[in-house]
Amino acid sequence: MPGNLAGVNVELQAVDITSCTGSNVTTETIADPPVADPPVLNALIPGTVGPNTLTSTGHTPGGQVRIIYGFTEELTNGSTICAGLEVGIRNFRNLTTLTANGSGYISLNVNVPQSVSGASVIVQTVD
Repeated sequence: MPGNLAGVNVELQAVDITSCTGSNVTTETIADPPVADPPVLNALIPGTVGPNTLTSTGHTPGGQVRIIYGFTEELTNGSTICAGLEVGIRNFRNLTTLTANGSGYISLNVNVPQSVSGASVIVQTVD
């Protein structure tokens, strides 16, 4: 059904064409398709200096996922990633791009250097 029909009332009735008998009439309102839950970025494991694993779920299966990071949380223009996109990190940097598996899951092994110990690093995934 075309998406521009959201909010329109449609009357439905079933008719048995053998006996020419009609069912009751029911009115249905066409709704927008449900919005999927946003991806979930999990905390670094173990979250200390050295080897860590970053995981995220809920991405488009087989889709490209960009991981960005920065040091200041602020809604900002992310159109260099996707036209019209706003991201939550000012002056973000690209960490990498991964392909989500068939379940929409990504995993990345990352080494956290001693030089960022104690710093707040903001990480975001973009599907």
